[in-house]
Amino acid sequence: MKKKNKIIFISILAVVLVAIIILVVVMVTKNGKKDKSIDIGSAGNEQEEQSYWRTDSHGVAKAETGYYYLEWNDDNFTTTLKYFDDSTHKTTPVCAKAECMHNSSDCNAVLGSDYLSSLVHYYKGSIYVVRVENGLAKLVRIEKDGSNRQDVAALFANDTTTSVSLVFHDDCAYAYNHIGHTGAVDSSENDTETIVKVELSTGKTSEAFSYKGAYNAIYGARSFGTKMFFQIFNCSIDKQTAKADISYKLYCYDYETGESEKVSDDNISDYYVDTENNVLYYYVISKGLYSRKLNESKAELLYKADDTITTATISYDGKYIYMYNGGIGSLTNLREKITPVIYVLEPSGNVVNTIELDSKKIRNMFYGDEKYLFFAYGNKLAYIDKSSISGEFKIVTVD
Repeated sequence: MKKKNKIIFISILAVVLVAIIILVVVMVTKNGKKDKSIDIGSAGNEQEEQSYWRTDSHGVAKAETGYYYLEWNDDNFTTTLKYFDDSTHKTTPVCAKAECMHNSSDCNAVLGSDYLSSLVHYYKGSIYVVRVENGLAKLVRIEKDGSNRQDVAALFANDTTTSVSLVFHDDCAYAYNHIGHTGAVDSSENDTETIVKVELSTGKTSEAFSYKGAYNAIYGARSFGTKMFFQIFNCSIDKQTAKADISYKLYCYDYETGESEKVSDDNISDYYVDTENNVLYYYVISKGLYSRKLNESKAELLYKADDTITTATISYDGKYIYMYNGGIGSLTNLREKITPVIYVLEPSGNVVNTIELDSKKIRNMFYGDEKYLFFAYGNKLAYIDKSSISGEFKIVTVD
């Protein structure tokens, strides 16, 4: 009798084990594919990391009571670091020197021609910019009032091209070249694109990620929770016809493990992660705007692409999704131009407003936080107050 009970017990145990194996297979496999579920962990300190800006055109940075921004001067090829006060809407050069006229290299707000003119970040009470010395890009920390500048670390080679991008997380900066070898005539499969990690307290640098291949660049990195998302951008250009062969792949890097994985092979021009709901919003070139849960594979089309928006950059402020078509009619023919438009959408995909911009004035889109939408308009920084973004809006230039 004991032997029979033992056999029955073993049989039951075998059934249970088989059921567990089946359950694991079902969880790992979905529609015949491995489930690329991603856990971004806690939302992190988004106030400090400021992922709502357009990373590779980071000309504005939010501070406690206002915004730092860069203003280019065509006359002397310098950049002035300025501050836009949120309460007064007044701007001032970031210089505390007494009786300074803010018009010479002695001014703390004036950054020389060795500083990159389209990159400013604010992180944990300090301003960060990049300068180039002897062909080497260097991360520079500036005091809030412009009174002190300090080289933090050497990054990588640069010829004063505004191609350096930064992401901040957990007292570290992550730097990469967002042009890389795209469009190069002599690119090869041995070309390597790298994300450099900088410890802000010590200046120590290390390699966080690298990728080999021809005509590539690391692009569009943003920090969400315990992950840094970024794209591998591939672009080869026919110089005679201006025809481009372009593709994007979306990756993420785990800050805690140092491991990276591919998120999507879709041709995603831009993306954003809603950390509160673990939702990925992304724009697929020539297809449209999609959303999906990061731990699911099923996606929903929110806005279908058409001739007015074949590609887009996007941002999200917790209420609305913002899409900008860039005034580009086709990514494969860089000479095709269309009317630049900002689309304001609810997370459901419902369009609440479309904002047409003057193609002769719009120079760059920066996006912004829950209060303002910033962009370069003419030779000035401009903004739209988001309290009126869904109705009658006004474009205000900053003086």
